[in-house]
This record gives sequence, C-alpha cells and structure tokens, in this order.
Amino acid sequence: MLPPLFLALLQDSAPPALQFTKARLLAPGFGDDASILLLADLDGDGFGDLIAVHPGDPGSVDVALSVRGGKHAWPGQVLADLGGGVVSAVARPGAEGRSEILITRGDGERRVAARAADGSWSVREEGGTLPPPDAASASAEPRALTGDFDGDGLEDRVAEGRLRLAAAPDAPLDLPFLRDYPGAGIIAGDVNGDRCDDLIAFRRDNAWRTGRDVLAWLAYGAGAPDADGDGLDAATEARLGSDPLDADTDHDGLLDGWEVRGEGAFDLAALGASPTHKDCFVYVQRKEDVDGAHCRREMERVVQYWASLGNPNPDGSTGLALHPIWLPPLPAADARPWWELGEAMIPPLARGLAHYMIIYNGGGGQAGEMAESGGCGAGAFYASFLHEFGHQVGLGHCGGDLPGGCPTYTSLMSYSYSYGFNDDGNAIHYSRGELADLTLNETRLAERVAKPYTKLSFLEKGPYAFRLKAEGEATWIDWNRNGVFDTDPVRADITDVYGVDGGVRHGVGKTMVAPALAAHAGQTYLFAVERDRRLLWRRCLGEGQWSDPQEIPDVAMTGDPWASSSQGELFLLAPTEAGVLALHAPSAEALAGAPRLLLPDSTGCGVSAVVFQGRLLVLLWRDAASPVRALEWSGSAFGAAQELPGLRCDATPGAVEDPDSGELVVGGSFTSGDQRGWRLTRLRRVPEGGFAEASSEVVGGDGAGWYGNSRPVLLVEDGTPRRLHFIAAGVCGPNACFYEAIPIGDRSQNSGWRLRRFYDEWTTTQSPVAACWREGELVLGFRWFGDVHGDDNDNLLVSQHGLGITDADMRDFDDVSAIADVGLSHSIPWRRAEAR
Repeated sequence: MLPPLFLALLQDSAPPALQFTKARLLAPGFGDDASILLLADLDGDGFGDLIAVHPGDPGSVDVALSVRGGKHAWPGQVLADLGGGVVSAVARPGAEGRSEILITRGDGERRVAARAADGSWSVREEGGTLPPPDAASASAEPRALTGDFDGDGLEDRVAEGRLRLAAAPDAPLDLPFLRDYPGAGIIAGDVNGDRCDDLIAFRRDNAWRTGRDVLAWLAYGAGAPDADGDGLDAATEARLGSDPLDADTDHDGLLDGWEVRGEGAFDLAALGASPTHKDCFVYVQRKEDVDGAHCRREMERVVQYWASLGNPNPDGSTGLALHPIWLPPLPAADARPWWELGEAMIPPLARGLAHYMIIYNGGGGQAGEMAESGGCGAGAFYASFLHEFGHQVGLGHCGGDLPGGCPTYTSLMSYSYSYGFNDDGNAIHYSRGELADLTLNETRLAERVAKPYTKLSFLEKGPYAFRLKAEGEATWIDWNRNGVFDTDPVRADITDVYGVDGGVRHGVGKTMVAPALAAHAGQTYLFAVERDRRLLWRRCLGEGQWSDPQEIPDVAMTGDPWASSSQGELFLLAPTEAGVLALHAPSAEALAGAPRLLLPDSTGCGVSAVVFQGRLLVLLWRDAASPVRALEWSGSAFGAAQELPGLRCDATPGAVEDPDSGELVVGGSFTSGDQRGWRLTRLRRVPEGGFAEASSEVVGGDGAGWYGNSRPVLLVEDGTPRRLHFIAAGVCGPNACFYEAIPIGDRSQNSGWRLRRFYDEWTTTQSPVAACWREGELVLGFRWFGDVHGDDNDNLLVSQHGLGITDADMRDFDDVSAIADVGLSHSIPWRRAEAR
C-alpha cells in the first residue's frame, strides 16, 4: 500500500474530471450588441444552432443552423414583427428533441418561438404572465452562467472566470481563457452533440477582423474519444501530429477531420489537404475566349508564390498550400457578374469549404473582401489574381485598419505597388510587415529616419520617387519634396500615388455649371447654379456645413462663374448671353442688389480673375486663336481690355500672383503641332503699361502630356518655399478626373513637377474645378459626373482637405500573417443548408 503522502501527490497531479479544449471559431460574427444570444438545438439533429433575438421594435429572431457540428449554415431571419420590449429570451426543450425559444417582454407577456420538422416557424402565446422586473429587488451579486457541463443532469455554475460543478462545488475549475476576451458575451450550449454544455463567447472588443468572433471551448472528460469534436479520435490525431484539443489544428478554416476524411463535395486529402499545413481551395473558371494554357501557367506561379510565404505551419513547414480546382470554361457571352457566378458555380456542398474566381479577357478585377468569390483579368493574371484573391482572404488596400497609401506598406494589395515594386514587376509581394515599427504621420514627418538606407532604398524608385540620403544606420527622406532634408518635422501628403484623399466629398445640392469658391472677409463662399437656373450662394459654417442657399436674382448664367475677393469687396463674374456680368459688393448678402456691370466685348467669353498688385485683374478668353485679354478694376470701374502678349490657350486660363517675384503667373492649356500640355507663362508689368513675358514653361516638362480642356485654378500655398498649385480637370469628353500639378525640389522628375490625381478614377467632373484656401486647407468644389444611383450627375460636391494631409498614424502591415492567422479561417465561414 502506498504511503498517504504519495497518494496525495498522485491525487494532486491527476487531471481534473472536466476540462475544456482550445478555442474553436464558430463564426466571424453573429448578432449585434443589443441581441440576446443563445445556442441550442433547434432542428433536433443534436448540434447547437446560433440564435440572436433582437429585442427592439419590431423584434425579430435570426438563426444559423449547425451543419453536423461543424460550421453553421448562412444565418437568416426566421421570425419578424415580434413586437419590441423584449427583456429576456431562453432556450428550453421542446417537441421531438427540438429546442424552442421562450421570449419575455417587459410587460410580462411571454411567447414561444419554435421550429417545426419541415423547417417552418411558429409563435404561440405562453400561458400566464410574469410580473414586470423590479430593478430595486435585483440581486447585487454577479450574475452566474449555468449549464450542465459534465452531463450529469445537474446545474453547474460559471462566475468570475471559474466553473463550479454541482458534483464538486468545492473544487472550482479556473477558466483563464475567458479573461482573454473582456466584454465578451459568454453563454452555455452543446456545440458538438455530446449532451454536455460547452462555453461560447461572442467577442465585442472590435479587434480588426476578429473582434466579433464567436468562439467555443468544448467541455470534455477524461478518456473522451474525440475531445475537440473534429471527427478524429485521439489515436489518429497522435499519428497525424494534429492537436487533439484543437478542432482545426492549422487554423485554415477546415476541421481536421475534414482534411483527413473529406467533407461535402470534397475528398480533401486526395486533393492535397493536411490538418497540419494550412490549405486553401479555390474553384477557378475562365471564359472560353481566354487562353487556357496561359491561365494554367500563371496559376502555377500563384500557387508557387503562396507556397513560398514564410508563415509557420504545425508540421514545421512554411507557406500556404493553394489548391486550384478548374471548372469547365464559360461561354464568352456569359455576362453574369462574379458574385452571381460564385453563387452558381460553387457546388452547394462545397460552400464554406472553397472559394471561386472567374478569369476573363482584359485587366484588373474585383472580389468580395473576406468573402468567397471574385474575378480578374487574364492580361496581368499573376498580379491581378494575387490582388483580388488577397481581398477574398481578408486583405484590403491599406493594411489592416490603417490609412491607405502608406509608402512603407509595400504590398501588392496597395494600389501603389500592385504591378511593381522597386521598379520590378516580378518583385510584387504580400508584405511581411518588416517596417511596421516605423510609424508615419503626415502632420509631423521626421525626415531623418532611424532605418538604414538598404531597408528604404525602394522609396527612391517608382511610384513614390522620394529623394533619399544615407547617413550611417539612418536615412534622410525628403517627404515634402522641397529639395531640402529638413531637420524639423514637416507636413506633407505622402500617400498621393493612387489619388489625393481630400476628405469627405460633402454634397451641397446641384449645379448646372462649374461652382465658384472664394475666401472673403474671413469667410468661404460657394456659388452654383441650380437645375432651375437660379444662381445661389452659400457660406461655409464648418466641416461639411453650409448656410441655406440665397438667390442672386436676374443673372441668367450660360457659362462657368468665377468669384474673387479684392479691396474689401466680393466679386462674382457671371457669363450670360449678353456677355460677362461683374457683380461686386462688400458682402455676399449685398450681391443680390449690386449693379450688374457688363464687361465690354465679352459675349461668348470664358472668365477668370486674379488679385494682382492689390487690384482685381479679370481675364477674358474667347477661343484658342484669340489672345487672352485682361481688364483691371481701378476701385470704381474696369479699365480698357489689353491683350496679354503672345498668350493663347485652348481654354480659359487661370492666374495667380507670385508673392516672391511679383510676377503674374498665367496657366492654361495649349496645343502646338503634336504636342499639347499645360503651360505657365510669367508676365511682368512694363513701365509704359501692359505686360511683357518674363518666362514660360510646360508643366511637367516637354512631352509630359499633362493636359486638360477646361479652366484651371492657380493658387500659392503659404510656407517656405511658397508652393504653386495648378488645379484642373483632364480632358472632359464629357467627363474627366481632376488633378493638381505641384513643383518639387527634384528636377530629374518631370522637370521638377509632380502630378497628383484627386481621389480615384471614378471621381470625375464635366466642368472646371473650383478651389480656394480656408484656414490653411485647400477647399475643392466640383460638379459630379457619374450616375450611379439614378440622379447623381450635377451633384455639387465640396471637399475641405484638398492638401491630402491627414493626422493619422500609418505603417507597414503583415499581410502574410493576416492571411494565415485570420483570412483563411474567416473568409468562408458559412455552409449551405443542403450540407446538413
């Protein structure tokens, strides 16, 4: 007989009678913060189904049925219009082994919701009512969670992170994993049909991609044949090297048992799956007119690249195993979009197990983000497939929840690096987050970075082309492109490769012509012509806020207006059938009654203006063959028009005074033989009156081809040096994107210029763009073209952050870990009901 001491030691080292497995993902989100969340067997198959009771008016119930204890079928609303005021909902045993839901309202009325054998739902009144809850009599003790976790028919209790079994109340089991998810809703229910309740957590921590996860820890006792419920017994798990306490050892979204014994339409093992190496399956289909041999060659490149990724696997290997399954080609005339094709082409029993991609002629592509379907063009198959399929497995364009366009996020998911890195199209890649410890903020950029040049030299190449200088283990970067390595932090937009993000594009009614913007007497004014032809003005009241529109009567506009402030007065220049009208007054309110001055010989002219040497100078443009004329406001009248020497433009020009040189800088478009572009002409006053040309240059240099056929706006930014902004739409035919060209301190790039598109390729206009300064920011106004929702054309949109500088931290991001650890498991979480 063993001594008592040894008996005590053996008893202390014995495992608890009840334990819990590692966390298993049931769903990447279910219900909302107000939902009453349950898990119970509603269809009588023995497995727990997810239930969300929405208590607010009108009251509804959502359900996701379990597919044989694995993933759940796509959730859907099963009951609606239950009435608001629900205060509680519980699951209880019902007919034929199916649980039913008892719902209690605040007035004590109770209803029972139940699913019939045929899948239909009914609601019945429960006899009697409960008294309304009395808050004053509520217990002050923490509420305990109850369930039968060991299957003995007794009620066990979970409170404060500990489980007390009814059979052993004095031997609590610590549940440290529950403390890892503060704020989560914890419930009990039988996930795997072993007649023992499990613990389920509904995360509510808002972590990127995982903060709404539904996690389950399965209860098991000593000697349980399949503790984690993955379909493999302990001996098989030991032989395979899989984890007997983790239903998905490699966390690829495919249960271990599926990867060994198959599931649904798949013999996954025959297709190459392993429970200890991350796998991903995708149905690939091409259109008949796409070269099949080319697709297979490029797909093999994609497979090899995924295999080269450095993520660790439980079997000691690295990389992701991507398994394409080729479907028969589709007729070229099949015009169904990718989302409809994915719905139709993935076999019903394979939903939740595999993705889908359609390949068509052309380039680019689209895909759902953290989803199952998408498509791409065959023209740049390798780059496009990796990008679009990256979306399917959870990657966006920005790197997690970070701001977009970060130059150190070198991922092919970023539009900046989609087709090339370090000026090499074959070097595109998912980022590994190697520069994630370098935080950049556009409002305070240090130009000396504590990283060696070898780690940052790619920034000298396209598409950013920053100037760099090595300094030991540090590197200087000219973030603001002023040609100087500044020792103090600088402000700069460094995310402008795809487009300048000017902030929210606020809708401010409609306009039938270009809007006009002007800063006057500390206020910002916006002018537009509504569809009923009324000329209206508004005053900016703050971010996205404008005063009610006020009409300026008796001005029948036929062209694009211009507004300026000069000598304490607000000027509005309005093209009409009779010519250009000039209105001026100390305030916008007074413009309604201001005299209408008709500028001489201005019929059919376009107009702009500039404050030059303290006076308003109006520019009139008739056509490309005629010289631009200028009229100067004396303070009481306009002087005679004078031609600007040699200045001819393809459209109305814009102008600004250079505050350093005192020159008049006129910008416009030109065509000369085969060359066309934007040109800046610098003019100086001459003693005898009029102007003489001082210099001229093509914006972007000869051959740049930067061109538009509408009026530009020229503005000079405060700062050192004062930077010129040349803002204009491209070739409107009928619509175009709009851009700005700015001088930079690197003459090797487009003769010292940088062209920046605002927003994206879908943000277009059919009229000149308006712009002005407001509180150090660039305000942009434009007439939208792009009828998406039925009546979008002519929307007047204003953005108030045109410099594109945002006060947000940005950095590199680890795409590979995001795919391996989150994307594979979260992207195809739902099965089809047919799989049950």
